[in-house]
Amino acid sequence: MQLDNSKNTATPGLDYEHNEGILIFEAQETIKTINIAILERSDLEKRDESFGIQLFDITPAGAKLTKKAF
Repeated sequence: MQLDNSKNTATPGLDYEHNEGILIFEAQETIKTINIAILERSDLEKRDESFGIQLFDITPAGAKLTKKAF
């Protein structure tokens, strides 16, 4: 995974706990929650950072990932 080095990009281990694993959707299930631990930083008054979630190796072959807004 390539990190964006812009000044507003959160840093794993400094701003949040890095986490990875397998997310399994059961039949007809369309929503899952992913918890990300945000680490406390005493050196900054205000934070304006972002990070992304990467999903890959979607199986079975017929499964699809879409950009659906709620």
